[in-house]
Amino acid sequence: QVLLTWWEQPGGAADGADYREVLLLNADYSRLRTVEKSAAAGDGQWQQRSFDLSAFAGRTVVLYFNVYNNGSGAQQWNHLDDVSLALCSQAEAATAVAAQPDPAGPVAADALVVAPAAVYFDDQVVGSSVTLQVSNRNAEDAPLSWQAETDAPWLSVQATSGSTPGGLDVSLVSGEAEAGIYQAQITLIPDDPAVEAVTILVIWVTGLDERLYLPAIEN
Repeated sequence: QVLLTWWEQPGGAADGADYREVLLLNADYSRLRTVEKSAAAGDGQWQQRSFDLSAFAGRTVVLYFNVYNNGSGAQQWNHLDDVSLALCSQAEAATAVAAQPDPAGPVAADALVVAPAAVYFDDQVVGSSVTLQVSNRNAEDAPLSWQAETDAPWLSVQATSGSTPGGLDVSLVSGEAEAGIYQAQITLIPDDPAVEAVTILVIWVTGLDERLYLPAIEN
């Protein structure tokens, strides 16, 4: 079972026009499923909510929290906290396996690991820069050299160190942009062709009254 849980604190009076909703979107941000939608007045009390995502296992989905206000009358709101995704599986019976001599133990393959795995900018909520931490999954091996590039002119990427462990500074390029939701990718390309490149999703929300929350990505 793949279980999504979160805490919410709905508030504000009902006027028949405003509403709160939680949507599940495809990777291209087209609507996949309405998790919940309510135009009722909020009681201001924290409550835990959950949704079973088992049917979407193996897919990349975006969790979208939204509060719509039409600009007149009462105003609704919704506070969120502790959004989590849990994978629950049944324990399997132990099976006897013949011991295999391996004094060195398993060795992890070289691979770039980036944290966080996605970047979200909102000019009304958070700052305009973030530093990603880049490491080699095989910590015992030599450092991996890499380069970073992006497909967005509004995004700047600058490595603090071109090898692992190191960092990548990601920031918005100053300048005016039309209101909207912008999406871009950052690609980390290892110098070693045997190591796969890593792609980071970047979302920038600017000039919008509605809020878009950081995607919850399920693979």
